[in-house]
Amino acid sequence: VVPHVAVAHDLAENAYRAAMEDGRFSPLTEEELSRTRFSISLLTGFERVPYWDESDLLNRIRPGIYGLMIRDGQGLFLPSVWKELPDKAEFLKNLKVKAGFNPSYWSNNIKVYRFRTVEINDED
Repeated sequence: VVPHVAVAHDLAENAYRAAMEDGRFSPLTEEELSRTRFSISLLTGFERVPYWDESDLLNRIRPGIYGLMIRDGQGLFLPSVWKELPDKAEFLKNLKVKAGFNPSYWSNNIKVYRFRTVEINDED
């Protein structure tokens, strides 16, 4: 999530991993390459989101503008995920699952950060 190498190097490594080493999919074949589309999301700086409780956090979320990251565990959703999960409560529940928590889990000690992205795709 936080860059440790030059962006170009990081992009190349992540593109390769996504195409060839993502266990959820078969490796990309030569035949699929011409039909493959790409999208790159460059994350802006992270800003801690202060909150009192889960209800307060839900009120501070801005759908479609910010992505969120939970640090206790580690879950991150890009702002584009709002298209699939437009409801704030569902977005947060699914983010908790991604971070390794039960969807109903809550602790006021969860560290939540928001960020924006710069999107680049093969049509740009």
